[in-house]
Amino acid sequence: MSDGEIDLLPLGGSHVGDSSDRFELTKQHFDTVNTVFIESVTGEESLRTKLVNVLKAPLIVPIVLLVLRLMRHLTNLTGEGDGKLKQRIVSEYDAEVVVIDKSLHPSISASPYLWPISNYAIIFGSYVLYAEFLILNFAILTLVYVVLTIFIFYLAATLHGRDSKIALDIEQYAQTHSGNACAIVGGYHEKGMIDKLKNSSIVQIVSQDN
Repeated sequence: MSDGEIDLLPLGGSHVGDSSDRFELTKQHFDTVNTVFIESVTGEESLRTKLVNVLKAPLIVPIVLLVLRLMRHLTNLTGEGDGKLKQRIVSEYDAEVVVIDKSLHPSISASPYLWPISNYAIIFGSYVLYAEFLILNFAILTLVYVVLTIFIFYLAATLHGRDSKIALDIEQYAQTHSGNACAIVGGYHEKGMIDKLKNSSIVQIVSQDN
């Protein structure tokens, strides 16, 4: 293997579910693992970036952060999920951990009009419902329903962009590193990540069928 080339085993799956099958898959393919890539929002952005994100998407950003916090709590309670898989691989192989796709900012900034318009339109619509009918519970339930809907839309709308960001993070790392690596990502990102990297000259995808 030449310098600056990585053999990458995709480990897509549930962020909070049982990860034992993915760990066994790693052991089947690699005797050594040098790097573990893991998809995770780190919250390392500057205060200014966080404030800009919240102002652009005052519904999306809080709900995404809330979902992430709930997932972390669920992972801690069950002892399963991506975090557990990362720990097992690091313990088994003494691998380096590299966080990928670690910021919400690019996906929000990529659509400078969509998120502000949609978020503030929902807030205004909920206020009008309350002001018109004075039914607070109805307005709140409507707001919750619409927020969940727009959150699902957010995940769908940013899926391909995040696939590209995941692939870019891995390829940039591979420019100065080599060895065996695993990529712990959500199941919906695995195919997109593979498609983005399949023609790379420095990242070679390891087939799970081998």
